[in-house]
Amino acid sequence: MERQRIQVYANTEIKRRVELAAAKHNMSVTEYCLAAIQQQLNDDELLEEAHVTIAVNPTLPARLGVKDSPVSSQGYFPPGLGAGQTV
Repeated sequence: MERQRIQVYANTEIKRRVELAAAKHNMSVTEYCLAAIQQQLNDDELLEEAHVTIAVNPTLPARLGVKDSPVSSQGYFPPGLGAGQTV
Protein backbone atom coordinates (compact mmCIF):
# COMPACT_ATOMS: atom_id res chain seq x y z
CA MET A 1 0.00 0.00 0.00
CA GLU A 2 1.35 3.40 -0.95
CA ARG A 3 1.89 5.74 1.99
CA GLN A 4 0.58 9.31 1.84
CA ARG A 5 1.66 12.22 4.00
CA ILE A 6 -0.71 13.74 6.58
CA GLN A 7 0.27 16.90 8.42
CA VAL A 8 -1.08 17.74 11.84
CA TYR A 9 -0.54 21.08 13.54
CA ALA A 10 -0.67 21.12 17.34
CA ASN A 11 0.28 23.47 20.12
CA THR A 12 3.50 22.90 22.09
CA GLU A 13 1.78 21.07 24.96
CA ILE A 14 -0.03 18.57 22.70
CA LYS A 15 3.18 17.96 20.74
CA ARG A 16 5.08 17.30 23.98
CA ARG A 17 2.40 14.91 25.25
CA VAL A 18 2.31 12.98 21.97
CA GLU A 19 6.10 12.63 21.96
CA LEU A 20 6.11 11.41 25.56
CA ALA A 21 3.27 8.95 24.96
CA ALA A 22 4.98 7.56 21.85
CA ALA A 23 8.23 7.11 23.77
CA LYS A 24 6.38 5.43 26.64
CA HIS A 25 5.03 2.84 24.18
CA ASN A 26 8.40 2.54 22.42
CA MET A 27 6.86 3.85 19.18
CA SER A 28 7.72 6.62 16.77
CA VAL A 29 5.46 9.66 16.82
CA THR A 30 4.18 8.61 13.38
CA GLU A 31 3.35 5.09 14.61
CA TYR A 32 1.65 6.47 17.72
CA CYS A 33 -0.44 9.00 15.77
CA LEU A 34 -1.46 6.42 13.15
CA ALA A 35 -2.51 3.98 15.90
CA ALA A 36 -4.58 6.71 17.59
CA ILE A 37 -6.20 7.70 14.29
CA GLN A 38 -6.96 4.06 13.44
CA GLN A 39 -8.54 3.53 16.88
CA GLN A 40 -10.75 6.60 16.43
CA LEU A 41 -11.80 5.44 12.96
CA ASN A 42 -12.68 2.00 14.37
CA ASP A 43 -14.72 3.61 17.17
CA ASP A 44 -16.55 5.82 14.67
CA GLU A 45 -17.31 2.79 12.52
CA LEU A 46 -18.76 0.90 15.50
CA LEU A 47 -21.02 3.86 16.33
CA GLU A 48 -22.24 4.02 12.75
CA GLU A 49 -22.88 0.25 12.62
CA ALA A 50 -24.85 0.43 15.87
CA HIS A 51 -26.80 3.43 14.53
CA VAL A 52 -25.90 5.46 17.61
CA THR A 53 -27.11 9.04 17.37
CA ILE A 54 -25.37 11.69 19.40
CA ALA A 55 -27.62 14.66 20.10
CA VAL A 56 -26.43 17.93 18.62
CA ASN A 57 -28.19 19.95 21.32
CA PRO A 58 -28.66 17.68 24.36
CA THR A 59 -29.93 20.55 26.54
CA LEU A 60 -33.02 21.25 24.42
CA PRO A 61 -35.49 19.16 26.50
CA ALA A 62 -34.23 20.75 29.72
CA ARG A 63 -34.69 24.24 28.27
CA LEU A 64 -38.24 23.28 27.32
CA GLY A 65 -38.91 22.13 30.88
CA VAL A 66 -39.00 18.41 29.99
CA LYS A 67 -36.98 16.02 32.16
CA ASP A 68 -35.51 12.62 31.22
CA SER A 69 -36.63 12.79 27.58
CA PRO A 70 -34.43 11.39 24.83
CA VAL A 71 -33.41 13.51 21.90
CA SER A 72 -33.53 11.43 18.72
CA SER A 73 -32.08 12.07 15.29
CA GLN A 74 -35.54 13.28 14.26
CA GLY A 75 -35.51 15.90 17.02
CA TYR A 76 -37.54 16.30 20.19
CA PHE A 77 -41.09 17.60 20.06
CA PRO A 78 -42.90 18.18 23.37
CA PRO A 79 -46.53 17.10 23.59
CA GLY A 80 -48.71 19.28 21.36
CA LEU A 81 -45.77 20.62 19.37
CA GLY A 82 -44.72 19.05 16.08
CA ALA A 83 -42.06 19.54 13.46
CA GLY A 84 -41.99 23.03 12.01
CA GLN A 85 -43.66 24.61 15.06
CA THR A 86 -41.75 26.77 17.51
CA VAL A 87 -41.99 27.32 21.22
